[in-house]
Formats: sequence, C-alpha cells, structure tokens
Amino acid sequence: MDISQKFVQINTELSTDQATVVNAMSGRQGDNKREVFFQLKDGQFPHNLSGQDVRLVVKDAKGVLKVLSGMNNVSNLALGRFSMVIPWNFYQAAGDILDGYLQVTEGDKVISTIPIHYTVYTNQGTFVQTDDKVFLSDVQTLVDDINSRFKGATQNLEAMETATKLLQQALDNATAQINGKGLASKGDDNTFTGSNTFTNPIKGSLQGVATNALMANTANDPNAAHVTSRNDFSNYKQTFGTIALTEGISRNLMYTFDAILWGVHVTFYQTPIGVQIYVNGSLSERDSSWDWQSTGVSLNNNINPPLTDYIIAVSAASGVVGYSYRLSFEFQVKVTTTGNILIRLFRTDTAYDPGKQDDAWGIVHVKNMNVEGAAFYPSFV
Repeated sequence: MDISQKFVQINTELSTDQATVVNAMSGRQGDNKREVFFQLKDGQFPHNLSGQDVRLVVKDAKGVLKVLSGMNNVSNLALGRFSMVIPWNFYQAAGDILDGYLQVTEGDKVISTIPIHYTVYTNQGTFVQTDDKVFLSDVQTLVDDINSRFKGATQNLEAMETATKLLQQALDNATAQINGKGLASKGDDNTFTGSNTFTNPIKGSLQGVATNALMANTANDPNAAHVTSRNDFSNYKQTFGTIALTEGISRNLMYTFDAILWGVHVTFYQTPIGVQIYVNGSLSERDSSWDWQSTGVSLNNNINPPLTDYIIAVSAASGVVGYSYRLSFEFQVKVTTTGNILIRLFRTDTAYDPGKQDDAWGIVHVKNMNVEGAAFYPSFV
C-alpha cells in the first residue's frame, strides 16, 4: 500500500463552512490513544509545517470541549505530514461531534483553521462510564508537572528527615565517645594507642624514644645522622642536580648523613625523589695518591645506596700561583652499591698521561684547597 494512503488529506483552503470527514478518527466509546495520520495541503500543494504546530479542538456530542496540543509523528513536516495520538477523552460521548477543527499555529499566531468531523459509536460492552468532562491537554500537562514537582518535594523532605536523624545519631555517638574518653580532648590527659602521624613539628618537651631522636639531632659527631651545624643551609651552595637555586631544600629533606673526608664535609640528603650530595670545605694539607683510598666510612641506614657505584667529582688544583707548577685535578668521592665511601684525587690536566704515571706524577701535594659542589643521583632507591 502506498504510504501516502494512510494520511488523511486536509485542505487548508476549504471554507469554514466545509468540514472534512475524518473517518480514521471515528471510533467507539472507550477507545484510547488512536493514532491518526494527517497531511495538510494548500490546495494541490503540501503545506510546509516546519516551525509550526497543530492543535485539535473538538466539541463532542454532549457539547463538552476537548483540546489536544502537539504533533506526534513529525518525520516529514516539509510535506505537511504528521500524526496525533487521540486520548480516550475524545471518545466519551457517543454520537457525531458538534464542532471540530485543526488549528495551525506559529508561535502565538494562528495560521489556519480547518473544520473536521468524526463520529463516536456507542460501545455496548461499556458498563461503567465516567462523567464527560472538559479536557485541555496543555492544562493537563501543567497539572501533571505540578503533581510530579510536589512528589519530588515530598521525597526531598523525607530524605532531609532521614539525614537529620542520621546526623543526630552521629552527634550522639561523638558525645558518647568524648564522655567516655574515646576521643582526645584539649585540656585532658590523652593516651594514643594506635599509629599517629603529625605533619607539622611537635612543640614542647619530648620523653621516651623521642628523646634519643632529639639527642641525635643536636650531636656534634660529624658522622651522626643529624648535626646541628650541618642543618643550617644558609652558608651552602644550594643546588638541585647541577643547577644552582636560590631556595633551600629542607622542605624535601627526609634524612641526612654527614661525613668529614680529608677535611671536606660531604653531606647526603635523602629526599622523596632521590639523594642529593653536597660537598663543602677545605682539603687538609696532605700528600695523596691518585688511587682510591678507603675512608672507613659507610652510609647509615637512613640513606639508600645507589643502584650502581656513583662518583661525585669537584674540580680543584694544586700549587701556588707564580711559584710552582699547578696541577688540575678532581676531588672525587665514590659511593658503592653497598654504601661504602671511597676517596681520591684524580689528575685531569691535558699533559697527564696515565700510561706513564710514576711516583713524581702519581702523588699530588694539597695544602688547604677550597672545594665545594653538589651532585644529584636520581637512580638512588
């Protein structure tokens, strides 16, 4: 069947005293949600419904007003085709309708009014009928919306009542814990039995295990985990990696290990992102071989050793300007994977040939040479 045959042709140019009989709308009492397909035409040409709307207005056999707004199937408005789903209200009163029309609107402007006619047949099987009442779909939609809003408000009130009850229960439980010493309170003696973490420094005196930590922090032994003089970074060349910065590194500091090697302070800082190594001080007067020498010092447990042996090198030189030959060399500190710390002076001048090294060239005399520098090793674990 041609799809156009199911559409009732409605001519918008008919005079107001000519009504189009719409047999597809005729039905029996009790019918509901009958879908009727319409096509509006301006004479022989389709009426373009784009941007427009259609309203069905009917005065049924008893003279009761029924108004249905809105189109259902709007798949081809350019050809004037649409459908309307007729509710049961339009099939309450049996008989021919007294008046009816399709009203085409665009915004608040009425474009066209086309009279229509249909019949409601008596349904002998209908034993119970409700009173025939005015039906206005716009008003009904508004009523349904208001009812749904009231329903939501009621649910919100119930939720608030439930939340209030739960909050009161929580307050009662907290009050009971405070009264029963289950929570710490200011001005009372409190005992903490679990693991507790304090992100800010604890002020005041400490006792027990904390006393040992305080003693270590104020120790003067340069090999201690914490040395008071070494925690003052104001006189240090502060660097991150090989780039000098103006800010300190204490905000990232986790652990510190400090050793004095040949009069030079070598400090290891364990941070959340790796280990920073600082060298600062003066080499004591000594003769030193180029070979690695054991310092007898190892990293303590607070500092993690590197994944591979790592060398810190600080440039220096020997001799006195204008009086003796100056040798370029490096003050080098090696940290092994086992945490052992070795030390040596390594000659770096271009005239030096390691293959021809002898006692004269293999020993350097150092007298109070200042060295300082820093290294960062991101592979420390």
